[in-house]
Amino acid sequence: MKRIISIVLALTFFMLLFIPLAQAAYTSHTEHFDDGSYMVAGFDGNTEHEEADATLSFIGKLIEAIKNIINFILGKSDYKTTETEKYIHYYDKNGVRLWSVYLKGTFTYNGKTVSCTDASARYHIYDNDWEMIYCNSEKSGATAKANFKLKQYKLGVPLKEIESSITLTCDVNGKIS
Repeated sequence: MKRIISIVLALTFFMLLFIPLAQAAYTSHTEHFDDGSYMVAGFDGNTEHEEADATLSFIGKLIEAIKNIINFILGKSDYKTTETEKYIHYYDKNGVRLWSVYLKGTFTYNGKTVSCTDASARYHIYDNDWEMIYCNSEKSGATAKANFKLKQYKLGVPLKEIESSITLTCDVNGKIS
């Protein structure tokens, strides 16, 4: 039994050499507003959650590799699972972050088909002048989406409203965009 466990662990670590820890296209996009404020959209990696996400990603990949080995040995499905998180950060004209919205998507794929199995949205407001009106997530086919709307108030008077969405799409090979 110890020998089988040793072989499975050795194969798992060997497979990890060939599994990228992140398959997302790590690009960001910035949208500027007339008042000097701006939104930055991209894949999570530069936030306070970076260490926890990297650890969870590694543990998730390790568990996934073990599942794949077991499924291969048992002759079961060759589906793989990947997940990632995309964000929108909103900054004032001085570069101070005022709020953030995150979308986490989980996908299964096998080189022929792909499906979004979970989508979840969350947000954090750093400035008390902003209020979340709604923030929800949905999944459809190979896409996860978060829709949200925030309003800024000063002394109870609405000043600004931002309504937007975040989308994650996965292809049949597990590449997320």
